[in-house]
Amino acid sequence: MAAKIQYGALVTELKGKIGGTVFQSGRYGFQARNKPAPNRTASYNQSIVRGSILAVSKAWRDLTESERLAFDAIAPSWPAVDAFGNAMLLTGYNVFCKTNFWNWALSGAINSTASLPSALWSPTSISLSIAVGAATFDLTFAPSPVDTSCEAIIYLSGQVSAGRTAPPSNMRGVGSYPAGTVTPIDLTSLYSAKSGTFPTAGNRVFVGVQAVSTVNGTAGPIMYASTIVIP
Repeated sequence: MAAKIQYGALVTELKGKIGGTVFQSGRYGFQARNKPAPNRTASYNQSIVRGSILAVSKAWRDLTESERLAFDAIAPSWPAVDAFGNAMLLTGYNVFCKTNFWNWALSGAINSTASLPSALWSPTSISLSIAVGAATFDLTFAPSPVDTSCEAIIYLSGQVSAGRTAPPSNMRGVGSYPAGTVTPIDLTSLYSAKSGTFPTAGNRVFVGVQAVSTVNGTAGPIMYASTIVIP
């Protein structure tokens, strides 16, 4: 069940969940819907999120006082926005978690040295090619290879109708590739692990690529592309 909501002068936006109801913005405006039952099978993303939260929170408690103060000092240099697009001021703990989330997820390491944001390699173009007959499932992006001190996180959707133009909600992180990886990359095994079967000709599949710094955990935007599966 979903319901459209029209906001007035006092309340202009509402996001989040209250009880069994989720408030969110959608394609046709703000909506309220029933909170879905959780998926009991942990995805790649869910697994790394759960593990990272526990590990990074514990690591913060193990820092010295001077190390915590160093993260407090650089916090204003790490911009962030809330769900409504408003600027947020992060704490030192927030920055520590933000910069170590991917560090731990990708390497199991924690960086206790506070560092400022840095320039990050990111693909400027990506394309996907899938052919049933040739059994090919190739991702190509440029520039290639993956830059030094970066990893490329790969997101995939299930197969959807060919008329779909926007990435679906079932996009999931399925794996990563280290610095030096060149394209094209065969994603057959990653897709099979996610969906179980090769996609059907005539359907569309979406892919996303996100660069993450292995130095300070900076994560770039996710770039999306899609293709229609050919016979």
